[in-house]
Amino acid sequence: MTTSIDQLTKLNNDYQAAKSVFAAASQKVLKEILKEIFEAHPRLNAIYWSQYTPYFNDGEACVFQVHGANIQFGFDAPSRDDCNSQFPWDSTYADGSEDAGNVVHTLISNLFCNVDDEVMLNMFGDHVTVFLTHDGTDVEEYEHD
Repeated sequence: MTTSIDQLTKLNNDYQAAKSVFAAASQKVLKEILKEIFEAHPRLNAIYWSQYTPYFNDGEACVFQVHGANIQFGFDAPSRDDCNSQFPWDSTYADGSEDAGNVVHTLISNLFCNVDDEVMLNMFGDHVTVFLTHDGTDVEEYEHD
């Protein structure tokens, strides 16, 4: 019996280690993708989104989910106050860069469609807002209902 428990413990440890390696590799690739996006769109200040497991889902299972990304354009550095308002994809941004917004929206949509939510959970955590800027990534706690 002990041997079986030891085997299961080793498998679990291997699984956890593999998840860590996968998350680190995913973050590296994501950084490369985002660097390309920010270089192609120098007036893009930030990409940000919230991701969390809801506390209540009207009787349905509460499942972790990445919620729609927002983008921010302009000449000034992004502020957290600006990030509190939603920027619909089809709106005109502060500098009139609606076309650039649509291009970035398509890139980010493709990224999110091709990355499983579990990968995002492993990379950034649960109940967080992720801010991506030219300077890097910032993850902050996110409060929700």
